[in-house]
Amino acid sequence: MKIKPLLKSDLAEAITVIKASFETYVKPSWSQNAIEAFYTKDIAIDKLKSLLDSDNICLKCTVDDCISGVLLFSSKRKLAYLFVSPEENGKGIAKKLFDAAKLQVDDSVDYIELASTEYAVPVYEKLGFRKSANAFLYNDCTFQPMVYWMGNYRLNSSVQIIES
Repeated sequence: MKIKPLLKSDLAEAITVIKASFETYVKPSWSQNAIEAFYTKDIAIDKLKSLLDSDNICLKCTVDDCISGVLLFSSKRKLAYLFVSPEENGKGIAKKLFDAAKLQVDDSVDYIELASTEYAVPVYEKLGFRKSANAFLYNDCTFQPMVYWMGNYRLNSSVQIIES
């Protein structure tokens, strides 16, 4: 298991992982309109390229040289995507990706925020996130705002990112 920067050349494979995870865990509870918006807007290749171009934290986890998980920030303190392939789910990939991302967060950032799907709330809670506001409805789907306080994380970490 290796954590590396996500590159533009990885995006097709990353989207495949995102779709597989989404279809397995999230899609069953979403409306058709929300599913369409996710596929056409949220994970459109141009949108993901723009996240890479904006100097955001964008990482991949590879197992046997295949992408098994992806993490992308949409700003210096907003986690936008964290997906793990269904085949590798439960093996600590999300934790490894998030631990590696925390090392790259700017020192001025006190917290990381996100809007979680209902399915992923327990996953984010395991990573140390806490609910920060009431859930809200967007595109017929419920999202839970969550926050992770950075604290002294940087002093205790031993995660290593491998440059490609």
